[in-house]
Amino acid sequence: MFDFFRLLLAEGDNTGDSTWYIWVILGAFFLLLIGTQVLNSRKRQKQVQDMMANLTIGSEVKTIGGFVGVVVAMDEQKGLLTLNIGTVDSPTYAVIDRAGIYNIVPVPIPEAPAQLEAPKAQLPEGETTKQATASKTKTKVKKEDKEPF
Repeated sequence: MFDFFRLLLAEGDNTGDSTWYIWVILGAFFLLLIGTQVLNSRKRQKQVQDMMANLTIGSEVKTIGGFVGVVVAMDEQKGLLTLNIGTVDSPTYAVIDRAGIYNIVPVPIPEAPAQLEAPKAQLPEGETTKQATASKTKTKVKKEDKEPF
């Protein structure tokens, strides 16, 4: 890569007039890098602000030190949180700075209860389910009644 730039610089009359486009390309590249870093930092800042706005007592959080605990008290003036990093039976409390929160652990959504079967439609007397299905789909009942074995 160094040789490529040396060749580009060697072309021309060494006055610097022939290399202006190299500096323009390098400048545009660095501006692009700086712009993406600024945009990414703003995006991350917004995520952190949203996370801190959703922080409430009872939230399960993970700290930058790796502790996972439940918020039991918040001091908004000092910016401190009290976490229970132990169990419910034997609590262990830690007071940390609000900036030490890495993320809020998402609460798993409980599964929906099993769906109940829809009530079956009432069939006319003497007609079986297979016969009703066969009459609706106009298939032969004999094929459905055969044993598969």
